[in-house]
Amino acid sequence: MDYLEGFKSIVERAPAFRGLSVHLAIIANPVAGGFTIAKRADENRKAFSDVLEWALPNPVLTRSCAARLHLTSRAGHAHELAEAIIGEIMTGVDKADVTLIVTAGGDGTSHEVQTAIASRVLSGEYPGLAERLCVLRLPFGTGNDGSDGRHLSESLELLTSEVEITRNPVVLVRRAGTGETKYAFNIASVGLDAFVSDMTNRLKSKIPGDVYKLWIDVACLFYDRLYRVGEMDIRTSLGGEAGWGGRAQWLLALMGASGHRTYGSNQKILPTDENVCCIREMPLLEKLSLKELFKKGGHAGNAKAVLCKADRMVIGYNSKLLMQLDGETVHLGPEHFPVVMELSSPCMPILRLKRE
Repeated sequence: MDYLEGFKSIVERAPAFRGLSVHLAIIANPVAGGFTIAKRADENRKAFSDVLEWALPNPVLTRSCAARLHLTSRAGHAHELAEAIIGEIMTGVDKADVTLIVTAGGDGTSHEVQTAIASRVLSGEYPGLAERLCVLRLPFGTGNDGSDGRHLSESLELLTSEVEITRNPVVLVRRAGTGETKYAFNIASVGLDAFVSDMTNRLKSKIPGDVYKLWIDVACLFYDRLYRVGEMDIRTSLGGEAGWGGRAQWLLALMGASGHRTYGSNQKILPTDENVCCIREMPLLEKLSLKELFKKGGHAGNAKAVLCKADRMVIGYNSKLLMQLDGETVHLGPEHFPVVMELSSPCMPILRLKRE
């Protein structure tokens, strides 16, 4: 199937781009599971064909539409491609009214592209950049918690419906002693769940199918033997006012770009409006039940869990720990604390269904 020409035909008929000249740039990871795992690839082809079948009889709405496909070949390549596209926009090489960057890969591909965009928008280096582009994140990976819809049909609905281009905040993460800002567009966290992300990244390419998930479940039972669950000091604030804080043995602590977010393949870790969740250390049997609670958001209201709203969270610790940013892991040492997580101003341009 020619995804590029088909996607171009859909975008030309998308209500979101009525009357505009559009540059469609698809950044795809050809080894992502949505392309290489037979069952998922078949499902995606069917979903795409259904939307294309709907689109073709409809009139073209765009003034013009040029399309390019960029295939990634290594880690970091999606970031480089996004940087090049941004450069074309801001130097005038790309003369379209709006550039739609579509990511077709996993959370890693999406994260690299959005990091390039967020860093440029927030730096102010390219004034007006956020008005010149938009991102659509397709679910072709393993977790797909950071995509626009868990299934391709949901994502493509944003091109067949009346939508608005809006901007999302992102989580900015700074580690002591580095002078570096990292980004999370879904959830940033430290602790057990970052360990799960690290194990997933290590094993999923080596063990076929979903068998690796069993090994991860077993490994989680021994997490506290690999990473000491010591006393962690967590302080939050909202709008400059001090909020919840606590010093305890925290099993994990996380901040989302908003509430109502999932991670780890649809685990409902932020089931309410609150965007911060911290889980206390607990006995082994309680850890086993915790995973089941996460599936439906049942940990909200649990005595071991704290959920709150915050735009800033400061984490103090004195030992090694793992951090994850949308599934990408970072190793932390005592010298990296405190770790500061905070929400940015709205900066990431995305499509969203219009609210009635």
